[in-house]
Amino acid sequence: MCLIDESGNILYQKAIPVYTPERTSIGQVLKALNATFTIGNRAITGAGRHCPSDAGIQVSEAECLTRTVKHFQYPFPCNIVNIGGEHTLIVVCDEKAAIQQTIENDRCGAGAGFMIADLCRALNLTTHDMDRLARTSTTSHELNSYCCLLYTSD
Repeated sequence: MCLIDESGNILYQKAIPVYTPERTSIGQVLKALNATFTIGNRAITGAGRHCPSDAGIQVSEAECLTRTVKHFQYPFPCNIVNIGGEHTLIVVCDEKAAIQQTIENDRCGAGAGFMIADLCRALNLTTHDMDRLARTSTTSHELNSYCCLLYTSD
């Protein structure tokens, strides 16, 4: 969740864990933000953007991912891979950060984030190191349509 002022400055940002013990409801965060800031417009992004709401702005998940990558000044052209509990989405961007193609399946990759983080720890890499190494790959693989559950054990 991100709160941005009229000039584009980020006033508040928080990743809201959904499937972890420390999860916080979006309603709790919105209540706290409304108590601290005067919020004029709301934007709803991603798959929920078509739900009835008071949001004045609706932005696709692919556009949000692209804007996030651009905000953190990652180099373009690039492919943005979002493996999530609902689906897997790949956003192909050109050198001007324009979306050229999106590739999506409707299968989940539950646990993928934790699995990648654990793999990085085991290899003594950061996720940025993993990204750098992935960029050197010369092999391509098709996005499959199977649901998978990734997990680790002690």
